[in-house]
Amino acid sequence: HLLNLETLEWSTPNISGPIPPNTAYHMSFVRNSKLYSFGGLSSYWNDHDQLWTLNLNNMTWKQESTSGASKPSQRFGHAFVRWSDNYAVVFGGQQGQNTRLSDIWLLNLDTMAWTATNVPNGPPNRRSPGALVFGNRLLIFGGLSAQGVAFGGELNDLWVLELSTTVSQMSWKQLPISGSPAGRASPALVAISKSSFLLFGGITHVPEYTYLSDATSIDLDIAFGPKCLLSGPNLKSAVAGQRGIFSIQPKNALGESLINCKDDVSVEFMSKTSQVRFQGIVSARTPCMYDVQFTPLTADIHVVTVRVNGQIVGAAQSPFEADILPNSPAAAQSSLQFSGSSPCDGIVAGDQLAVTMVTRDKFNNQAMSGANAHVVMVRKLANGTSTEDEIAPYLEDSLDGTYVISATVTRAANYSLEVEFFGQEISGSPFWCNVSSTSYEPSNTLLYNPPDSGTLTVDPGQAATLLLGLRDRFGNNVTVDDDETPISAFASDSSSQGAISGDSLIVRVLRRDDGLYSVVFFPFAQGQWNLNLSISGHQILYQGAPFMLQVDTVFEGYKNVDVSLRMAVSAPIAAIAAGLFVAFILHCFSDVAGAENDSDRTAMANVAQEVQALSRSALQGLPPHEVLALLCRLRYLNGRQQADMIKLLEKGDVRVWAPFDRFFKSKKPNKFNLARLGGEMQSVAFSIEEARRAEADSQTERSIANSEHELQG
Repeated sequence: HLLNLETLEWSTPNISGPIPPNTAYHMSFVRNSKLYSFGGLSSYWNDHDQLWTLNLNNMTWKQESTSGASKPSQRFGHAFVRWSDNYAVVFGGQQGQNTRLSDIWLLNLDTMAWTATNVPNGPPNRRSPGALVFGNRLLIFGGLSAQGVAFGGELNDLWVLELSTTVSQMSWKQLPISGSPAGRASPALVAISKSSFLLFGGITHVPEYTYLSDATSIDLDIAFGPKCLLSGPNLKSAVAGQRGIFSIQPKNALGESLINCKDDVSVEFMSKTSQVRFQGIVSARTPCMYDVQFTPLTADIHVVTVRVNGQIVGAAQSPFEADILPNSPAAAQSSLQFSGSSPCDGIVAGDQLAVTMVTRDKFNNQAMSGANAHVVMVRKLANGTSTEDEIAPYLEDSLDGTYVISATVTRAANYSLEVEFFGQEISGSPFWCNVSSTSYEPSNTLLYNPPDSGTLTVDPGQAATLLLGLRDRFGNNVTVDDDETPISAFASDSSSQGAISGDSLIVRVLRRDDGLYSVVFFPFAQGQWNLNLSISGHQILYQGAPFMLQVDTVFEGYKNVDVSLRMAVSAPIAAIAAGLFVAFILHCFSDVAGAENDSDRTAMANVAQEVQALSRSALQGLPPHEVLALLCRLRYLNGRQQADMIKLLEKGDVRVWAPFDRFFKSKKPNKFNLARLGGEMQSVAFSIEEARRAEADSQTERSIANSEHELQG
């Protein structure tokens, strides 16, 4: 039968072709001027699985042949609806008297091929539900459940099936609806707008047959929530402290654009780690287009929730995650991580310094990798003055905003660890580092005043002094406790190798304030002896042989051995009690005894008498230059060394001024402290001469290298 929708008149067309069986409890739809009908009940409990089409242009019936690995079984009371232009969907129904179904089948209307699906978590088995397709969704409402033999168990639940030609992407979801209509079978579902449908009529079977005529509308925007198109450069990523923006275009439940809308749109950002929340600023660009601006401060993954009119946008788009990246590293917020008061706490020569630098942006977020960092360690003098010695530590990027700074430092000294980003020092920089020497290495012991040809030549009564410095394996000076002095010294007869008695020579090992050691040999008779020096059992030799002490002539004033013994014994004891007083005594007497003629001896005796006559107030009143001149006359310094010390005084060098300051401020600026000062000036002079020798050696090595290079050229 045909109904003219304009005249509302029915007519009976002439039908040709094979006629399908009488059919009830079936569903049909129209596509491209063709009516499609599948299954149904042809007689009492006699269902079938035939697919028929009626060409509406010539009113000709045709039973269609279908293909596929399998096809749906015979059934009635099922849903058979058109989806898009190319597919039809079969759901549920009943087979025979007792078997109710909930399976899903797709029919390709172009190829007439069936595809079985197995979508989990779907609705219970049922027959005679209401069915309607909205876009890519199949809506199923009510029907008769599997309870009961034939009738009963009317349902009022609403289910939605997300349709796809890829079966794995299909999914069921039950929609909660407030004010849901009563349960029923065989209701009519009709779309009344692009986002709502009307449910009309139906039948209930228990306790008796009841035919219904009520109508209920269901708004899919409320059921599904709004659907929006989100786009923009900062939709999924932004930078802390920088403004981000993206746009929102509201759509209806089927994803169709709206023409005119006045929506209340809100956007919330929440840090996944800290749970800190903030709102985006929403402004309307057009009636149905909104811009969202936001300025995040916390670098973290943020959960972004978009609400339209109080409802969260569809699950496929909201909430979503946005990665907020840290800003550029800021030196003021970046720092080093270390325990103790300094990055070098506990570091000795040869150890590896390893500290972690954490870079942060100005909002205190841990920065990312790739920072432009510069790290250098500069050796500092005791007065804080920088030297030209620099170490460039290795900087390893951990690719998470942290860097490992590592360096192996072999020179014991004070260092300034300077860390910069883009020309600015990080928080706390520069860091003061003190790298101490490691344990001494006997074979590295340095003799500061080695005698020519390994032989010291003196007269009886004149002290012969060797100045030793303990060094570690890297050549750093090492200072040990007073009770741990590892130096052993004695003299032996060069012919008999036997130890010499105290009547002929006295040996003393004295520790100086600068950590060096003076080994003093004080002979009283002519002769030649081996000087046996050892450091923790390691012998100090000159070209493989012990040092020699040669005593030639005897000065008449000191032929009396008893007098010499009293002097030599008392001098070391006094030196131990008062620093280096022994150096003062030995210098005074040995210089007098070593004068080449009576005139020199008289001059040295006069100097000794001058020192003996100096009072405490007189010493305290001497200017530093005159004190240096006095030390030179006392043979603590030679002329060149005196000139070096004067230059250091004029430069304000702490190595000279500090001993002078202690001398003048001491409670006893007397002859004993003058001897101590002389020893300290000697130490500075030795270090300068050592530096000169090292520079000369370096120049020689460079000259040799240049010569070799020229020869190779």
